[in-house]
Amino acid sequence: MCTQINQDLKAILFNILGGIIVAFLAWIYPMIIKLLKAKRFKKIFGKDSPDQISLIYGKMLLLPCFDERGQQRPFPYHKPGIADALYRVSSILSDTEASSIKYLSDAFSKNVNESPQMTCDEDVKDITDLSYISFGGLNNWKSISVLNSEENIFYKFENSSIVSVEDKKEVYKITNSTDYAIIIKIRPKQFPMRTHICVAGMGELGTRGASYFLANKWKEILKQTGDKQFGIIIKVSDNSDDSAQIVKVKIKK
Repeated sequence: MCTQINQDLKAILFNILGGIIVAFLAWIYPMIIKLLKAKRFKKIFGKDSPDQISLIYGKMLLLPCFDERGQQRPFPYHKPGIADALYRVSSILSDTEASSIKYLSDAFSKNVNESPQMTCDEDVKDITDLSYISFGGLNNWKSISVLNSEENIFYKFENSSIVSVEDKKEVYKITNSTDYAIIIKIRPKQFPMRTHICVAGMGELGTRGASYFLANKWKEILKQTGDKQFGIIIKVSDNSDDSAQIVKVKIKK
């Protein structure tokens, strides 16, 4: 009789223990998957806490709508400090930059449960000791910083084109149906623990599409680059952000 009771008690205890183990595994498994995903995400965007990463837009000023001859300005926005830097955008914080920032902010929220801060380039113009993602090319001081950095062995903007730093014959030009953009990731020599990323199209479509690709298809980038510094050419067509695709990838070894 006692033997039977002991066996029944053992069976009950084993069932309880088994239930506890299953419940624990069901609780911890999603957490492990989330931690591994966040770790992979940070291989692209750097190890800084998201609240220490800045999403940086370029601040521009609106010139008088009519020039000295009384003619309407086709490019009414001016980048302070850059001679002859004139632009045409829908607003001071353009829809393109707003969309680009939202793509990346949502990606951080989804993958690491936090969002970076949004910052104007003028506020951090002379600061190198920070991690950031800048949007736009020559209208953003932090993008200019990446493009002019000695660590950028990848691509630059020249003569209304994207040109390879190492091979001047590798040129990408905008067309009526296709825009091109660059995504460049470097680590500044002075602060190698920081990550600087520039997302810049030749036109607004390129910037939006490249931002979409970086935010939503970062795993594809990770497969080709790991945690290395890189320069990527993105092609965007048919006025559709999600048409963005990789054309070429260069890695700093």
